[in-house]
Amino acid sequence: MAKIVINDSVKERSSSIVVNELEDFVQLCTIKKVTLSEDNKYYEIEVENEQGLTNTSRFYLPKDESEYQSAEKFKMAENIYIRNVTNLYRRFAGPTAVIEANDYVDLISKVIAKITPMPATKKVYTLFELNENDNGIFTRIAGIVPFADNKSDHIISKKQRALLEKKQGAKATPTDDQEFMKTPESTNGKTPF
Repeated sequence: MAKIVINDSVKERSSSIVVNELEDFVQLCTIKKVTLSEDNKYYEIEVENEQGLTNTSRFYLPKDESEYQSAEKFKMAENIYIRNVTNLYRRFAGPTAVIEANDYVDLISKVIAKITPMPATKKVYTLFELNENDNGIFTRIAGIVPFADNKSDHIISKKQRALLEKKQGAKATPTDDQEFMKTPESTNGKTPF
């Protein structure tokens, strides 16, 4: 077993951005880095909020059209990808920025090359979302147009609000204390302990 070292780089609490309250959905963040995966299947964005907490999310490039159930689903995936790359690029290059590319990989590669020197120079309002799977509810950077120059440009959907309530346990109600302390009939009035 390797040595275990506790030093100033070890945090007692998680250093991840987590949505626990309604206000946590939109946070002012710095985009720390954007990288394209080695297999060119996704690009990854890491953001850091003003408290120094981070979150990293993957954004997948569209697959070959033949891998989708329909042409509409392919077109939707393509549109989401292009809008997300445009959203990222325009935070740094301006609202009228133009870029041309030959394919999806070329597009994100050019955007990464152009913005890499700039991320730490600008803070953007980042929209986070809750996702639920078999392991629970977790926080990620929103999957569609996650960055904005103004906080009011982001809207928190009803679905996200409902997931937050579920995460907070708002739907759960404790049993009444009097009911809990009642002696069960089957013990003939004797306490079970």
